[in-house]
Amino acid sequence: MFFDLAQQAGATDAKSLAHQLVLLYDGAGISAWLDLDPSAETAARTVAATLVEAAVPD
Repeated sequence: MFFDLAQQAGATDAKSLAHQLVLLYDGAGISAWLDLDPSAETAARTVAATLVEAAVPD
């Protein structure tokens, strides 16, 4: 799913972006679950936006 979305967004390296987003998704989910951290969603969203901005040319 992340690979398809990265391709659709026009990422220069969709495979790399997808891998980064999967790691972020998994890490945020674990943090929210195990650490009971409600701020994990907001932090993950900010990091994801930064990753996408860096990977998708203007």
